[in-house]
This record gives sequence, C-alpha cells and structure tokens, in this order.
Amino acid sequence: MTEKINGVTPQDTIKIKLPQINFEPPKFESLFMFNKPLIDEPPKPTKAQELHEKWTKVPKQSGLSQEFFDEIEAMSKRLKCDAEDLAALMFGESQFKPNLVSADGKYKGLIQMTNASLSNSIKYSIKKYGEKSPVDKNMTMEKYLKLPREKQLIYAEAYLDMLKDTSGLKGKKIDGGQLWAMIKSPKNVNNKKFRDKLTHTLDSLKRVPLKYETPFSLKYK
Repeated sequence: MTEKINGVTPQDTIKIKLPQINFEPPKFESLFMFNKPLIDEPPKPTKAQELHEKWTKVPKQSGLSQEFFDEIEAMSKRLKCDAEDLAALMFGESQFKPNLVSADGKYKGLIQMTNASLSNSIKYSIKKYGEKSPVDKNMTMEKYLKLPREKQLIYAEAYLDMLKDTSGLKGKKIDGGQLWAMIKSPKNVNNKKFRDKLTHTLDSLKRVPLKYETPFSLKYK
C-alpha cells in the first residue's frame, strides 16, 4: 500500500495554476527605412516655376515675375498648347517687352498685334463669352501698350483664341508650329512644311536660356 505524504499519494497529479501572461514580441524599426526617404524631398516645381527660373537667366529680362509665367501656364491650358512653346513664341515676337513696337510701327506688344487685331479680338471675345469675357471693350492700343505683361496676356489670349477658332482648330490640341502659324500666316496653319519651319525656329528659341546656364562644374564647385 502506498503511503500518503501530507495527504497526497505520489500517483496523484499535482495541479498548479499559473498566472496568464500576455507576451508580445518586441517591434523593431529598420535602421535603413527602405520605403522612406532619409531626407524630405522638396516639392517638384510647376511648369511656370521652371519657365520663370529659365527665362530670368537671359540678360535684359529684369522684371519677369512668377505671376507672368503662372498666367502663361494657365493660358496654355485653356488654349490647349504647350506652355514652353507659348513662352518661347512671346520671346521670339517681343523678347517679353510689353511696349515693343516694330520698326514700321505696325506691330505692337507681347505678341505684336496690329490695331485691327486688338480691336477684332476684343469684339470676338465679348461675342463668344459675353459677360464672362475678361477683356475691356474700351481698350485701345495706346492703353494696351501701357499695361504690364500680366495684364497684356488677357488680350494676347483673346487674339490667339480668335485665331485658333477661325483657323479650324477650335477645341483641338495644337503644337508649337500651329500656334505660331496662326500669327504669322493663318492660311498656312495646316501647311506642314511651313509649320515645321516655325517649329524649328521655336525649338531654337527654347534653347536660348541654356546659353546662360551656369555649368554644373562651376555651379557646384
């Protein structure tokens, strides 16, 4: 017979109630953080900011504001053309000088309009957009030439909008050659050879600021 020790036989199962422990493994953060940049990247510049940075490098272009290029970018979206093409076109026409008058006195302002062009584009804009048109129906060439660049763009857009509609390009996306052809010779807007020649000139104008870029080796010396 098995003896009991303190009232318990060796065969008896001894049940011990252990406390519940909620164990969670420690969390470790990667030292390398592959999915996170070590340094916050600056926001990507807008097209207008790039254009401002680019064209203000060109000599004798003081006074070019960021607002001017903001308006050019917004204008390009409404006209469905490239902002860089539009800026280069204006540089080619007037070097961004709002009061520039051609040698013969016929062409004036940012995109070198005639008196008739200004008058007709104002009438067209009012007829097309009614009260929503931003133009002043009493604008004259004399007053127009005194406007700052930013304000002249209102009438430059009205002129290009009229030319685009009357050239059979209403609502269409247009390239640089078509854009400049509308001003130079609207009847040749669909003439590929003529457009290609203007596109080549426009591409050359877009490279003008590169002549004044600081070489990388000097910029970061």
